[in-house]
Amino acid sequence: MAKVKVKALDAFSHGRLNTRPGETYTMSTGDAEDLEKLGLVKIEGEAADEEVDDLVGDGKKMAPLTSNKMEAKHENKGAKK
Repeated sequence: MAKVKVKALDAFSHGRLNTRPGETYTMSTGDAEDLEKLGLVKIEGEAADEEVDDLVGDGKKMAPLTSNKMEAKHENKGAKK
């Protein structure tokens, strides 16, 4: 999924993103195009792959999400072997 840099033209919320006018954010191309059509952002260009998704505007990277792994099945005590 391609990422682009956008500049917020107005304050708005989109998912976990809460923007402030004038701040720059990184988001998917599709979201950026939709928000640009609404006049909420201006696309400034492509974002580098190593850029951080800075969702709160403080320069910190979002904590990695924990993986949703299924635990190993336990043996049923009543099951015949």
